[in-house]
Amino acid sequence: MSNSLSSASADTADTADRLENSLQILIRKFREIIGNVSDAFKSRDSMDQFLLSEPMKLFEIVAVYKDCFQNLQIEKRHQLDSILAKHYRTTKIEEYANGLLEAETDWDELLDGIDTALITEQQKSSTLDVSQCDLLESRLINVRDGVASTLEDYLKTMDCAHLLLILLRHFA
Repeated sequence: MSNSLSSASADTADTADRLENSLQILIRKFREIIGNVSDAFKSRDSMDQFLLSEPMKLFEIVAVYKDCFQNLQIEKRHQLDSILAKHYRTTKIEEYANGLLEAETDWDELLDGIDTALITEQQKSSTLDVSQCDLLESRLINVRDGVASTLEDYLKTMDCAHLLLILLRHFA
């Protein structure tokens, strides 16, 4: 019985060490990514330039979490939360858990700022003047039969009092 208790406490100590190390790395890399994305966002010439040149910086956080999860042998965030809850009484783990929460809050605020800037820029450029685009003469492809025609030609063939037209634009 004594061996099983010492084995269990060794496993707990090993898990706590791995958790401490994983959180330390996660927070450090998380902060680096926040700094890099924030710097790139602040120094952008335009929102389009930022979105075209910097999108991978936004997704680096996924790899950081993946590494942390693999090190802790978990797959989901709620599992990390469970491990944190078990070891929260340890001062270092508590500090790292709070540090992770702060980093995630900063990340959310950064993304909110990017979203706000994107929405603002889209609202500025979303108003079309009649002279900017002749939508009726634009070539469109009917997804049902693959036939290309103008919107004007398509509307002429419609025999209905009401029309719901949904235009989708694919960004490749």
